[in-house]
Parts: sequence; structure tokens; C-alpha cells
Amino acid sequence: MAEEYERNGKKNARMRVIFSNGTEGDNLKRSLATELYKDQNGRRISDPKTQGLFSNQSSEEDIGTGTIYVLKSQSDHARIEPIRNYLHKIGVTKGSVKQRIANAETQPTYLMAPVEVVAEFSIYNIKASKIEKLLHRYFDQARADITIDDRFGTTVRSTEWFFVLPQTVKEAVDLLISGELGNTYYDPKAAKIRMLSERGS
Repeated sequence: MAEEYERNGKKNARMRVIFSNGTEGDNLKRSLATELYKDQNGRRISDPKTQGLFSNQSSEEDIGTGTIYVLKSQSDHARIEPIRNYLHKIGVTKGSVKQRIANAETQPTYLMAPVEVVAEFSIYNIKASKIEKLLHRYFDQARADITIDDRFGTTVRSTEWFFVLPQTVKEAVDLLISGELGNTYYDPKAAKIRMLSERGS
């Protein structure tokens, strides 16, 4: 990075940027940051000792940004009741989980039935919606394809339910905290998390 300068009260600098395909650029630092923020998969490594995306231990400086929750349906619907012990909803809320699931029986996303909270995990210092998308993508192979009629008789597809046990979600969250989730994948046939090195072996 070249010498920093200030313009309009903002610091900037010309950089030598080397991309993964071998090409190079002389981007401005602020321009590169803008592009990283646009990309949901963009990442910066600022400390090689970083221990993952968030911690299960909060400190005074930490900012609570939400809660990951795992729900079990109490539906007695003919299609849901036989599988509800294996079927769980993974979600994230910025407020209280209790408030989030109030009136669940009137909402298609909760399968028009009361739900039981079987696990909760607090999130600190990271956007809650990104964690939800990441976990949904991680367990995508176990996603349930459920359609249900809402209270107006309209058929609605609910996409946040997975054939995953709560302890497996906890294992994924622990791997996320440690920074190791990217080295693993979920095997729906074995109903377990495996190392990427095991794939194809």
C-alpha cells in the first residue's frame, strides 16, 4: 500500500492488488473496500489469530446481534406428525425468540402450528441474517420441501425446515465459532457432519 492521504475527511491510498487469477491492479483502498462490502462472500483477514466468526463467550465490548434458534413443530397435520421428531426449523432473530414465535399457529413459516424451542445460541458482532443464510446453505441437502395451506386457503412453501437434529445444528455452530465449518460438509444420508477430506473416500 502506498502512502495514505486524506481527502474530504476520509483516508485513502493507492494499493497493489494481486487477484487469485494472477492479474494485478492499482485499486484505491476505499474502492476495494466498497466492492468487498457489496459481495456477501467477501472477507478480510485482519488477525491471523482470529477464532472464527463469533464466540460463545461474550465480553464487555461485544455487541449482541441476535439469536440462532432451533424449533420443533407441534403440528398434528397428517404429513407433518410422522416426521416432526426429525424435522427442525433453523432461524435467526434480532429480538426475543419467544416474541418471534408468538402466534406460530397462524403463520405458514411455522407450519400453521405451535412450535417448541429446542435450542438457542447467542450471536455477537456479526450480522444475524448472514449467519442464517450460511447455516441454511450448509444444511441445504437436508432441506425439507413442505407446502401448507395458510389461513386463507393459499398454498405456501416453507423453506426453513430441515431433517437435522438439534445436536447437529449445535455441532455446526461450534464449528462456526472455531472457524472450522468451511472444512466440513453435512452428509444427509449418514445424518452427520464430515470432514471435506472424507469426501469421495
